[in-house]
Order: sequence, then C-alpha cells, then structure tokens
Amino acid sequence: MSGTNISYLFDLDTSWYMLVEELHVIDGADIFAAISVLTDLICSLLPFPILWSLQLSPRKKIAVGVLMALGAM
Repeated sequence: MSGTNISYLFDLDTSWYMLVEELHVIDGADIFAAISVLTDLICSLLPFPILWSLQLSPRKKIAVGVLMALGAM
C-alpha cells in the first residue's frame, strides 16, 4: 500500500515541533513601533480641521497645510 505517511501527526513531539515552526511570534518592539507610528500619524493630522476653519484663502490654507505636512516628516 503506497501513500503518504501520516504517522507523524499522531506523535505529539513531532506535531508540536511542526506547529512551533509555523508560528510567527510578534516581538514587543514591533507592537511598540506600530503604536508609535499610529500616534505620530494621528498627532500630525489633528491640526488640519482647525486649519480649514481659519479665515484664509484656499491657496494660503493649502500652503500652510503643505508646510505642516513637511514638518511631520
């Protein structure tokens, strides 16, 4: 009888090892970096609603918005 040997599925040591090989552990530094990028993005976008409510011409609003966006870099 030829076929695929599936006996390794019933061996707990081998199947656990294969499961651990497949898992991708997320490091705490990656989570911290993602939160940091998200808060930076939110903080850089907060002033824009106030900018659009100012009594400036649309051209000046765009110019100030571009300068603020350059500062976010």
